[in-house]
Amino acid sequence: MLVEGAAIRFILWGTLHGVALALHKLWMAVVPGPIAVPASDTATTLGAALLAGVGVGFYKDYDEAVSLTVKEIRRHEPNPENKAIYDQTYQIYLELYKSLAHMMAGKK
Repeated sequence: MLVEGAAIRFILWGTLHGVALALHKLWMAVVPGPIAVPASDTATTLGAALLAGVGVGFYKDYDEAVSLTVKEIRRHEPNPENKAIYDQTYQIYLELYKSLAHMMAGKK
């Protein structure tokens, strides 16, 4: 998974504190695979340029465009033990939600 955005910039700057740090730890506990952080923080612009490059034939396909232009600067590996625990507790949440859904129907 390739991720770009404000949350990743906080990780790169080493400024995660409090809630942001807790969310980062939770995120890393539940993602199914590694998260690659690209060097560019302009993913939207770069993505549009890559699509245009593929469209006009500059790149053979999107995979080639990404492999030639997107450079990874950091990789975060999830903890598989934490993910297993999260998956189990998420199933409990789903069961509880379904069993209580009738109590929430029509409430705003």
